[in-house]
Parts: sequence; C-alpha cells; structure tokens
Amino acid sequence: MKRVLFISCIFLAFWFQAPAQDHETQNEFGLSGQIRPRFELRSGNFRPLSKDEKPAALITNRFRINLDYRHSDILKMEFSIQEVGIWGQHAPVQGLNPAGNDLTLFEGWVDLKIYKGLRTIIGRQTVSLDDERLFGVSDWAPGGRSHDAISVFYSKNKVKVSSFFAFNQNYAALYGNNLNNPSGNLYSPDGAQPYKLMQTLWMEYKPSDIIKSSFLFSNVGYQHAVSSTEHRPVYDQQTTGLNFFLNKASTIVALTGYYQFGDNPLGIHTAAFLLSGKISEQLGTIFSATAGMDYISGNRYGRTANSNHAFQTLFGTNHKFYGDMDYFYSGNMEGNVGLINTYLAAGLDLSEKAKLNVIGYMFHSPSAIYRDNEKLNNDLGKEVDLKFSLKVSQFVDLSAGVSGYFTSGSLLYLEKIGNARSFQSYGWLSLNVHPEFISIKF
Repeated sequence: MKRVLFISCIFLAFWFQAPAQDHETQNEFGLSGQIRPRFELRSGNFRPLSKDEKPAALITNRFRINLDYRHSDILKMEFSIQEVGIWGQHAPVQGLNPAGNDLTLFEGWVDLKIYKGLRTIIGRQTVSLDDERLFGVSDWAPGGRSHDAISVFYSKNKVKVSSFFAFNQNYAALYGNNLNNPSGNLYSPDGAQPYKLMQTLWMEYKPSDIIKSSFLFSNVGYQHAVSSTEHRPVYDQQTTGLNFFLNKASTIVALTGYYQFGDNPLGIHTAAFLLSGKISEQLGTIFSATAGMDYISGNRYGRTANSNHAFQTLFGTNHKFYGDMDYFYSGNMEGNVGLINTYLAAGLDLSEKAKLNVIGYMFHSPSAIYRDNEKLNNDLGKEVDLKFSLKVSQFVDLSAGVSGYFTSGSLLYLEKIGNARSFQSYGWLSLNVHPEFISIKF
C-alpha cells in the first residue's frame, strides 16, 4: 500500500509540475484511416486480349490505419498498417491462415533530428522524389510501394539534400525462414524487394518560388540467387540525371533527362537514357491543356546484342505517365524496345469539387522491331483516357475512368497475342474514404 501511495504521489507531482516547466505544446498525435474499394472491368488493360478471351471484373480494396506521433521537432513516428485484397477472396468465416496474418506494415519509421536542418528516417518508408518518374509511392496500386531504408535529409534556405540507403535479405526464399541462420549472404527477389542494395542521392535547388531544379544519382545492386549454396554476383546499375521545373502563374514546364549505366539485373552492360518534356497552360478559369513527350531508349527486337539499351524506370509511378491501361512499364510488355510517348491532355473544372480530364497517347518504339528479316512499323498503338473526380466531402472522394486502346500489328507481335481485337478497353470506379479520427496536441 505504501508503494502504491508513493508512486501515486510521484505521478501527481509530475502531472502538476510538467505544465509549469514548459507551457508550449510539444506532443502531437493523430489517428486516421482509409478504405478505398475500386471496381474494375478489365477488357484489355495490362495486355491485349484475344477474341476468345473474356473480360475480367473484380473489386480491389485497400484498408489502412495510420498512427502519427510528433514530439516538437525532435522526433516523429508513423505507423501505417494495411490490408489489400479482392472482394470475396476471404472466406466468410475466417480460419487459420498458413501464410500468416493478412495485415501488413506499409510504413513504420522514426524521424530523428540530428542537428538543425539535418534529420534521419529509419524504417519502412515511402520514397517520393520530384514528379515520381523514378521514385514514387505508386498510390494507384492497392498496396502502394515502400522501402526498408535509412534516409538522411538536410534542408537549408534554397537547398534540399536527401539520401537513401537500403540493404535487403530474404531468408524466407533461401534459408528456410531461419532468422538465426549463421551463414550466407545471398539474396533472392522472389516475393521480396527487387533489389539487394540501394544508395541514392538527391539534391534540389530552388532559387525562387517559381523555379526549381534537382539532381539524382542512384546505385541499385541486383542479386538473384536460386539457392543458399550457389553463388550469384551482385550487379550494380547506376542512374543519374537532372530535372527542371517552372511553375509560373498559369504555365507549368517540366524537363527531365536521365542516363543509366553499369550492369542490368541480368549482368549485361547498360547504356540507356530517358528524356522527357511537357508544358501545361491554364486557359481561363476552368480549362487547362497539356502537351508532352517521353523518349525512353530500348533494344532492337529480333536481333542479338552484347549490350543493353533498355532504360529501367526503377521504382517510379509508371501509371501516372504511360496511360491508365498500363501497357508500358507496369504491364507485361515484351522486348524491352523502349517507348516514345507523345500525349495531349485537357482538363475541365466542372465546379470547385468536380473535374473532368481527357488525355490521348500515341505510342511508338524508338528501336527497330524485326520479324525474321522483316522490319516492322514502330507504331505501338494509341490510347485515350477519360477520368472524372468528385470531392464529395472533406473525407470522401469519388472517381471514375474509361480507357480505350487501339492496337497495332507491331504491338500484337511483341505481346505474342494472336487473333486479338483491334480495340481494347478498361473501366473503373473508385470510392476513397479517408477520415481523420483523432488529432490532439498535449
């Protein structure tokens, strides 16, 4: 009893004295969630369907719970737990799951202040750089994308510097999931991150409110071991480049250039590049227009080569750049022929909460395509996407889209699809509910 009274007295003393020591709010806590079901009618996205194939219809779902904590500017922590799946794939009565719990950790990190503008983030985290062309969250995908990494950030005045370091192992694939395994350092990407090592440096310089430029250098180490005893080398591939962004009144300009070298995941010497440019103009109060082009180098198809010229878009949000039907860099495009993507887009603000967007793509191969001794046309087809979004309330968003793809002979040859329809389509409807349950300061 005396011990209980003693502890109670200490607690009360601390409770009454703490506010007197520091009247400023130091702690913040937030609890939020997200439920995002999306109905999809897949009648030719990811790849063309042949005439005897039936469309696929399904509802995917994302469920997330996010917990955020901050203590002044000294410490931040975030945990994001998610479950993704397809409606109906779980039994009505949940039984034992031999694969483990369906809930996974999307993010779980701690952000520590080192000194003034210098910070570090340790743990499972998203990496979003520039316009997410090479490093993005891929929020369109039900599961998104995150990395297990250590990040170091520095920010002062007009300069930002970020660096990311990752070292991955996959004991489940090679070592019988024995966490106490005493030997072996081989890595397999099967069911895991696609790389073993990653080191990335990103720097941004923003001389004014309307102009900013950035530099990126990234090294990614790939290893694909098939057993715990057969040694496989680590192949390092480097990517470096510059970005320029102008956002002035009604005009937006973005220019990008990257060069890729080293060895690709198969150990083949790489010399590849990506060039991109776009301009957007706000025409009046409710209408906007965008024009742009991407040039991504590739390999000749149907001819042997000793080097690789196919640029790898690393961990970018590809759905954002190359069409909603995901034929390129998200789907199963064969041949690594690269891509020339020319597009025009128009946006219409129907109201403060409703928007309508339409974008048309013309896809071509920058590399030659051979069928035996015949050189095929480099036309890879055309796509049109129509998208509608509505902000129903503070925590509820509704969006929908329809897409059509006009295939070409070269595309169907690369995809090895016989008896295919010349027109492919895709439609979707999504509800995004993202409430903030608790937000307190103490």
